[in-house]
Amino acid sequence: MKTKFLPILILAAFLSAGCETDQASSSGGSSVNKNYKPCLVDLNGDAVKEVVYIDEKSDCASGAVIRIKNRDQTEIDSLKVPGRFKNLKFIELNNDGQKQIAVYFEGENNFINLAIYQLKNDRLFKMFSAESEYGIDAEFGSAIPRIKIGKGRSENGEYSANYVSEVDTWIWDGTKFIKDSK
Repeated sequence: MKTKFLPILILAAFLSAGCETDQASSSGGSSVNKNYKPCLVDLNGDAVKEVVYIDEKSDCASGAVIRIKNRDQTEIDSLKVPGRFKNLKFIELNNDGQKQIAVYFEGENNFINLAIYQLKNDRLFKMFSAESEYGIDAEFGSAIPRIKIGKGRSENGEYSANYVSEVDTWIWDGTKFIKDSK
């Protein structure tokens, strides 16, 4: 009899845990969010919330695994962060009830990375990814979501860490992020 109530208690704990959404600061930040708690969020717009949590105790050599489970605690899908996990945000790009997952992590050469995933048919699909030595600033809560990616460029147009930094801006067009040509 007690085992029937255990999943309910686990889900109640998930409900009380905090989740970071697009209303929060969108900076990747330099500190690792060790206090990330599992939460319930409707990723695919079906009015049933999935459980999303970070598994930092997995047997991965580096980084963490983001796991997504249904309410019955059956794993739907997971993804390995290819680097040191920094932060996780739930954003809504199309105002359609579906949430995307924005994952910030530190990759090779200590570059900051941002990858955005969408859950479709119980599988995670990457919608966008970028890395930058100079930082990434995402404005997901604005009317038109934007991602600004810092880069270094010399006078002859080659990328270099030794020269002035510039910014590439990516704008959400309703289906994908496109590079702003301005």
